[in-house]
Amino acid sequence: MRHTSPARSTRTLGIALAGGLAIVMAGGVATAFAAHREGPRRDAPYALATPGAHERSPGSKHHPHSPKATPTVSASTSPSPISSIPPATSPTSTAPKPSPAQALYGSVVDAVDAAPPKDRAPAALPKRSDGTVTAAAGVYQGPQAGFIGGQFVMMHRGDHVTLTGHGYVRLRYEIAWFNRPGNMVMPTWTGLAGELFHVASGGQRRMDDVKPGADAAYTWMGAPVAGSSGPAAGYVVLPTGAQQMWQNEFFYLDGTVTLNNNERGADYNITATPMSWADVEADITTPIPADPVAKGWVRYGLVRDSGGEDAPVPQYLTRAQPADPAQVAQKSDVLK
Repeated sequence: MRHTSPARSTRTLGIALAGGLAIVMAGGVATAFAAHREGPRRDAPYALATPGAHERSPGSKHHPHSPKATPTVSASTSPSPISSIPPATSPTSTAPKPSPAQALYGSVVDAVDAAPPKDRAPAALPKRSDGTVTAAAGVYQGPQAGFIGGQFVMMHRGDHVTLTGHGYVRLRYEIAWFNRPGNMVMPTWTGLAGELFHVASGGQRRMDDVKPGADAAYTWMGAPVAGSSGPAAGYVVLPTGAQQMWQNEFFYLDGTVTLNNNERGADYNITATPMSWADVEADITTPIPADPVAKGWVRYGLVRDSGGEDAPVPQYLTRAQPADPAQVAQKSDVLK
């Protein structure tokens, strides 16, 4: 099955060069990358890219291959003579329990969870301040028609983008089981300076949902037979304990962090795109369409953000900068 939603870009000039190399001019900045089309997977050279044109529409690409205790005075139950000895005291703790806003950042980490009812609208999404998130460095490609939708496109092992600023970010997945099924090595977040929260999940589906109109064997994680999109059949399998991804996962960044594509074994593609609070809210509240099969709509989104420091952080997140980003632990430890 093909997922080919063209990604939109603003004021982008593409210049094709020899050897499949292309230069994209976006906002006066040149971005060079190797063009990828459907066909046998090739080990194309990575392209060092600068931020490309903004993209907001989803798409898909088939890429073959205690305060101290306060003392209180104890009262006597019977009269006693006046004495110079001070009355006895007994310490009683009056320390309040931490509120969510006072909780330690990183004390809550994502874990395996069950899918919510499909027709249950999400809770209200807390509104954190909108800001600007940009790409400071990385190896990635810009948005292209036929690719998985997103601004910073990572389709190979070793592709990565360093995001900096404060604001919302969408991580979009394409599980390319049709190229290569098997065990998945998860994308990771490295070099965190500041805070990164996992605030919502959306895209109208979890990737393990059954596709509308199909039988239970056909999900976004795989299918029992090869389709028109690639040569393989089978399923992509997550590591034990990994949280099932949705089509779109939403995060809030206040600082700097690097997102890494670590594909080996199973094939997958990811993109990162700066978003606004309104963008996230619109995605997760998309109502049931008249024709869910045609639209691929399975469920409303899910709010994860508490609005405080106890909001969850994603799995596979670290403040370290490991030589191999695929080795980041599933149980994130980013306590300050």
